[in-house]
Amino acid sequence: MRKSSFFLIISIFLYPVLSPAQNFRAGAFAGISTSQVSGDQLAGFNKAGLYAGGFVNTAMGEKWKVQMEISYIGKGSRPTDADREFNPYMIYPTLNYAEVPVLFIYKARPKINIEAGLAFGVLVYSREEDSFTEQGILRPYYKTEFSYIIGIDYFLTEKLSVNSRWDNSFLPIRKHASGQTHGLNLGQYNTVIAFSLRYHF
Repeated sequence: MRKSSFFLIISIFLYPVLSPAQNFRAGAFAGISTSQVSGDQLAGFNKAGLYAGGFVNTAMGEKWKVQMEISYIGKGSRPTDADREFNPYMIYPTLNYAEVPVLFIYKARPKINIEAGLAFGVLVYSREEDSFTEQGILRPYYKTEFSYIIGIDYFLTEKLSVNSRWDNSFLPIRKHASGQTHGLNLGQYNTVIAFSLRYHF
């Protein structure tokens, strides 16, 4: 239900934008993600992961573009040495997603683009472990994720740019251990700061 609703909304939204468009520009990117998971008793963007994919965009006037991407992104959390010393049995996750962001891009300066949009992700790999060994996942993670993205793209050359972005799920990736909710806090959420080098064909 979560998946079908997302693609229906995106299809309805993008059809009038992309149907008259003729000029598309594609590209590829690779970089690193740094992440944390809310509600897991760990803090800080200590979990590093692979971040790579491709994109296609089209202009919507002089200053605006709409862009669709397909990416593989690592998320989750990781304890610091101090966390391990305090509690070596603390469990932390590795979560890898195939993600499809849809972004609006605004050309703020000749070399600077500002981007914002939504993303739909499918969980392709999950693992939990402590300081000693892998653990069984007692509370399964949802198979899909919905997140919002804001970011900035700085062009080094006409075809090469450096991108940084904030990627935060707005629906929970699983329930809290207690099963309780607190207002808009419905469970655990991914938060990611991602950096990538992008080549525009």
